Amino acid sequence: MHIARFYRFSAIKKFVRRSGTEPIRVIVDIGANICDTLLALRRYFPHARIIGFEPVQEYFDVARRRVAAVPQIELHNRAVTAQHLFFDDLGERPRPPR
Repeated sequence: MHIARFYRFSAIKKFVRRSGTEPIRVIVDIGANICDTLLALRRYFPHARIIGFEPVQEYFDVARRRVAAVPQIELHNRAVTAQHLFFDDLGERPRPPR
């Protein structure tokens, strides 16, 4: 199945158009992986600024190469979480500061 059909980008685009709201201007993808989703989003929303975050260096390296020629896509090698601050998922056991 093509990724755009899975995420139903066409339905989102149609909803925005029919609702009379402003076009989508900014899209943020947390966990961009190798940028399959970002590239599909670019096709459906060509005027949007797209920002992706991918913390895994190997995936980020592949993603960066894939979107290097796409100025609307901004990619960051960062995690969007505070999980690294704790030993546990509930945030009850803090890690020592680095």
